[in-house]
Amino acid sequence: MNPCALASIVLATLVIRVSADTKDGVSSNGLILSKDATTLIWASNVSGDVTIPDGVTSIGNHAFLGWTKVTSVTIPDSVTSIGMGAFQQCRGLVSVTIPDSVTSIGDKAFADCFRLTSITIPDSVTSIGTGMFSRCIGLVSVTIGTGMTKIESRSFYNCSSLVSVTIPNTVTSIEKEAFAGCTNLVSLTIPDSVTSIGYSAFDGCTGLTAIDIPDSVTSIGDRAFDGCTGLTAIDIPDSVTSIGVLAFHKSGLKRIILPDALVQPLPSTKDSSINNRWLLPEGCEVIPRSRLQDKSIP
Repeated sequence: MNPCALASIVLATLVIRVSADTKDGVSSNGLILSKDATTLIWASNVSGDVTIPDGVTSIGNHAFLGWTKVTSVTIPDSVTSIGMGAFQQCRGLVSVTIPDSVTSIGDKAFADCFRLTSITIPDSVTSIGTGMFSRCIGLVSVTIGTGMTKIESRSFYNCSSLVSVTIPNTVTSIEKEAFAGCTNLVSLTIPDSVTSIGYSAFDGCTGLTAIDIPDSVTSIGDRAFDGCTGLTAIDIPDSVTSIGVLAFHKSGLKRIILPDALVQPLPSTKDSSINNRWLLPEGCEVIPRSRLQDKSIP
């Protein structure tokens, strides 16, 4: 569907909802609230620094969608939920603090906020939607709170300036395309709570030169490290029992250490079955872990 047509449908839906929900409702500095003043339904002609009134408990779906002149938002600690696309395309947004009262954040809540440079997700947040910060091209650093158990799909998709991510040891999975296209991400520490790395999780992370995979991980998805041209070596722990197709396609790997169970029979460095499945770069040295004691291996 044409993006302009989609935006028109979303806007029309919001106008209908605002009309229904705000009969005898409240308007506060361009913010349309529900009749009981607990839900921020829609923002109208807002810019600069925006303060959401105390007493608001939820920020509605698409509430600030496309308000490009908003530069900062103060969210009170009465808010517990931030809706789908709530701040999507707020391309002038530089600063927002998520209070530790918030427990859930919807899909694409901050997607396409180009000027947002850092964000902290508090420990109180236990649920986030997909694509929460996708295409936030100015985002440099992220701290993820201990309430999170997974990095959702496309959470940081195409965050091309991202260089620092702190992942807590409560996270057990990194989902589909979570960090795909993060071209400035050089290194990442995956905590030993993580058991799975999803499809294309780090696809196109061309700046990635080092990643430690802990021995808690059991599966690595298809194309997980596809296009990681800066990654020259990787050590896959014995805990990993499954590696998806094209997992290292178009990477820069020159050396990969694998569990013996994934290399049967023990291959030469040009083993066709290994290369055909994962499309390792030509000349990549494949080393079964049992051979690490071989003094001829540097």
